[in-house]
Amino acid sequence: MALLLPLTGQRGELGQALLNAAQMALFDVGGPAFELTVHDTAGTPQGAERAMAEALGGGGDPGADLILGPLFSTSVAAAAPRARSAGVPVISFSNDRTVGGRGVWTVGLAPAAQVERILDYATRQGLTRFAALAPRNPYGDAVLSALQQAAQRYGGRVAQVATYDPFAAADAGPVVQQLARARASYDAVLVPAGGTELLSLASLMPFYDIDPAEIRYLGTALWEDPSLGREAALAGGWFAAPDRGAWLRWAQRYEDLYGEPPPRLASLAYDATALAAVLAREAGRQGAAPDYAAEDLTKPSGFAGVDGIFRLLADGSAERGLAVLELRRDGLELREAAPRSFQQIGS
Repeated sequence: MALLLPLTGQRGELGQALLNAAQMALFDVGGPAFELTVHDTAGTPQGAERAMAEALGGGGDPGADLILGPLFSTSVAAAAPRARSAGVPVISFSNDRTVGGRGVWTVGLAPAAQVERILDYATRQGLTRFAALAPRNPYGDAVLSALQQAAQRYGGRVAQVATYDPFAAADAGPVVQQLARARASYDAVLVPAGGTELLSLASLMPFYDIDPAEIRYLGTALWEDPSLGREAALAGGWFAAPDRGAWLRWAQRYEDLYGEPPPRLASLAYDATALAAVLAREAGRQGAAPDYAAEDLTKPSGFAGVDGIFRLLADGSAERGLAVLELRRDGLELREAAPRSFQQIGS
């Protein structure tokens, strides 16, 4: 098995953290015969192509039978054709579903899954008319597409959509004002932003009378920051994210080992490596080498990881069991636990 990560370049620190997480999984789950080679993508599409070529071998080298990584969607798009030609499956850490399929899976936390989960919950609480204040970029486009589909699926409708320049969120007043003029047409507003961008928007929305006491604010996993609840407008907002308890326990183990807290994405490398190690161990019990066949990778029962249950789907995406959380002034409160099996979600 091979691991493709940006170990040098601008995102070298992030790549090293994912490598640390993969090594944790090797120690926890990997057997003595489980081997992992590591290849540096340098965080570029060209580097990913080179790393993939190294991982697949040549000139008599057997090469890897499973690829974990790369991290970025552009790197996945550049490197995946070589893996497909070799018939070697790829479990990438991207959340961009458009680069998956035909033997390539994207296991990053996709925005569509988060939107689907929070709209499912919101409609069950009686909210059916939705608005969105989204960034004008591919992430915002993906969220808006998912919002339209989820609203239709759960019996709601999208009443208003407004988009803003994510590099100038503090200057989004006219956009927010436009959305506010139509506030009688919706009872919840989805704001898929995080950090200072979200805080800038959260200060503008009540100013233009999008009152959080009357309009429910909804978010994505970008809201998974307990300090955001100190912004009064965001307190009481709901969002979907992976199981937080499991993550916090794992993050403490990581910090004990490496002396610093892990970035949020590090658990992707742990879960993917653990998945591969479990399949290798199961094959070993039968006296065989793992072949990482599609039917094994996509088994309906899925796998359990740091970020909860997940399973790989035939179209190259990953389905996850997510929790619903509420931002409070003193932290995060669990509104609805993540499912523990896909039978709870529906197979």
